[in-house]
Amino acid sequence: MNKIVKKQNFLFRRQFAILLKQIDILGLDNWIEIIFNSYKVIIHPDLLYYYLKEGDREVLLLGYITNILKTDLSNQEIIKDLIDNSKDLDTFIEQTHICGGRWAILYKDLNNFAIFNDATGMRQIFYDDKIQVIASNENLLAHLLNLKKSDYVQNSFVLKFNDKSINEIWFPYNKTNYDEIKCLIPNYYLDILACKIYRFWPLKRYFYNYKDLISKLHEYLIGNVKSFSNQFDKIALAVTSGYDSRNTLGYFMNFSKADFILYTFKYQYVDDTSDDIVIPQKLSHYLNLKHLLISHYKDIDPEFEKIFSIHNAIVKPIFISIAYNMYREYPDDFISVQSVANEVVRQRYPYLPFIPDILDICHFTKFYNFKFAENAFKEWLDNTRKIAKDLKIKLEDLFFMEQRMGRWNSGNRNEWDIVQEVFEPWNVREIWLISMSIAGKYKKHNNNKVYYDLFKSSWKNYNIIEITTKKDINYKYYKFRKLLSKFKRIITAYYIKYGNKT
Repeated sequence: MNKIVKKQNFLFRRQFAILLKQIDILGLDNWIEIIFNSYKVIIHPDLLYYYLKEGDREVLLLGYITNILKTDLSNQEIIKDLIDNSKDLDTFIEQTHICGGRWAILYKDLNNFAIFNDATGMRQIFYDDKIQVIASNENLLAHLLNLKKSDYVQNSFVLKFNDKSINEIWFPYNKTNYDEIKCLIPNYYLDILACKIYRFWPLKRYFYNYKDLISKLHEYLIGNVKSFSNQFDKIALAVTSGYDSRNTLGYFMNFSKADFILYTFKYQYVDDTSDDIVIPQKLSHYLNLKHLLISHYKDIDPEFEKIFSIHNAIVKPIFISIAYNMYREYPDDFISVQSVANEVVRQRYPYLPFIPDILDICHFTKFYNFKFAENAFKEWLDNTRKIAKDLKIKLEDLFFMEQRMGRWNSGNRNEWDIVQEVFEPWNVREIWLISMSIAGKYKKHNNNKVYYDLFKSSWKNYNIIEITTKKDINYKYYKFRKLLSKFKRIITAYYIKYGNKT
């Protein structure tokens, strides 16, 4: 397959920008323009959107949305339903807790003008310090305001990663490449008039027994997949040899259509005998589903690489390669289903026997000795610690949601907007609330009871084709080592305070 890259179609593909002052849109003339509250919104032609005005209220959906309880509703009907069942910004936002998809919503009534996004911020939102532009991509925002990358951020953070570790870099808390630009992390909304952000979630946790939590989680996953499947005809599920995609596949088997396929990346260091190639092929044969194997091409079209680099905040070489391979072989009209957020029930970060402090957070991320990251994460920690404590929710889970998913995963999805739109079945606040309410003893990384019970509920023969398990996390060693570190800090602080008096 030999495509020709068309710059006007791929530059900042599937992005949007809200212009709160008069700005030259600089080469984005083919974008859709609409007026919202007298302000211009520009939308890439390949991004779904829906605008609705009822009385004094205006709502603009940017992206697509699902409803886990009202699965037959369309994109437009869901927005109408949200307005009909709310009276102001607070009740409108509360209604979206049962909504999945990948979206940002711009909302206005007589008293409010705000923007917020989906559960893990997969449709990203960036804003400058003067709130002149709000955009889904930091480089797009910088392009519109003619901003330059911060020397401090580059020298103190980005450039400290070598070529190998650059693929794991992600910006901490709300930071970006630019001093003037911040990212709106999940569970906050931006009050555009006041130029402030406010946390709106979580407000509670569930204290149900395990069986009831699993039953409700299963019900909501079915609802989200059904709502998504009712809206889109062409769906491609990314499949590997592990548990994550196998679990997701079980939920789609009940709603699969003629245009439901499986696909797998053939990475640079993966050959035809690798589990991540062989097992998906066996699975597709057993289920009689088409399996698309995305080839690996070493040579990358220079024009594609240029556009990809303009689009992305941090250019990761392996992602350029993946994106280019998808550009060549992935069917452009299929929405990709990917399973990453479900690790909320797999203890991505082992639960500590105390509420984590900033040193633990830096250890989670492996951003050791990065003062830039430490200061940013401390700001997040200071704003989040009390909520985790009051609601008895593990701070590790909130960190995974708002930082690992809200910055790393969402950044990755944004990087690949140039070649595909993405759906995450677990990207619903109510699903996350249930997951975070399940006791840690059920959520071990490999010996995972939640996965096993969801498998039993969704499809019986999930393991008819073997599943590859990765090396488990040594939770006990990690907890013991971190507990010793905690004691050391307490003893040191005590000695500093009282040592000279004894």
